[in-house]
Amino acid sequence: MRSRAQTIAIILSKYKKKMGSSRSFAAKSKPPADPRSTAERDYPLINGDTVDGRDLYWKDERTRIVSNTDSISATLDDDWTELKGLREVPMTLLNGDSEFNPKRLSYSTTESDRIRALAATIRDSNAVEPVIVVVDKEGPYVLEGGHRYTALRLLGAKSIPALVILDTHDPVPVLPKRKAKHP
Repeated sequence: MRSRAQTIAIILSKYKKKMGSSRSFAAKSKPPADPRSTAERDYPLINGDTVDGRDLYWKDERTRIVSNTDSISATLDDDWTELKGLREVPMTLLNGDSEFNPKRLSYSTTESDRIRALAATIRDSNAVEPVIVVVDKEGPYVLEGGHRYTALRLLGAKSIPALVILDTHDPVPVLPKRKAKHP
């Protein structure tokens, strides 16, 4: 079975022979998309101090440093790069098409209770601390802040504030441009 590119090459070749070699039909190929610029498009910078209607919460308001960044190097060694600034990560990119069962938040009832309590705290305070999201060849995942992510998912959040890290050991995928969903 031929690929689409092979089929197009054969058609162009036949057309050139039919029209004569005086015409030039140089195949225009787009350079491969830069994974960093694609990630910057998919995860826009946060303008201001709110994401999805919630205020950003910092353990230390003075320094505004994302917690637990040591886990990045511990997980990815030195094969990573950080996107500049805090990013707004759409929950749909993290959720995939997986079903969400709010009755089964964790395998442990203690953890499920902890997530529900965290969701209540986020709802009541209307504030959330940024998480750490890593984007690798298989897509984005939450490295730090899994309970916050699940609590926000329970609350129906559309996006989450995050420090976005690109795993440079494996090439980052170029995600297709999102299309607006129509009801």
